[in-house]
Amino acid sequence: MEHKTKTWNIGTSLAFLTLALAIFVEGATAVWWASAQNARLSVVEQRLSDLQAATPLTHRQIVEVDRRIAVIDERITHIIARLEALTTSLERLDETR
Repeated sequence: MEHKTKTWNIGTSLAFLTLALAIFVEGATAVWWASAQNARLSVVEQRLSDLQAATPLTHRQIVEVDRRIAVIDERITHIIARLEALTTSLERLDETR
């Protein structure tokens, strides 16, 4: 039987080193990408938290504005009714002359 010995040459070593470097760079890129995604998610979570905190205040403000609009609408309705009554009175007064 013939005994073969494994020999490492520069080509084989360079291929393994290149493969190891490629795997390392890919892993480092994945870690960097995950870190960037985590930072973006943190910003989105903070914005969502701010919006949720502002929502009750905004709701109260909207309710107050709706109430004020209802009061103004009622006042305008009364003003229009009075103007129509005055117009009718003036028309009657003009007809009697």
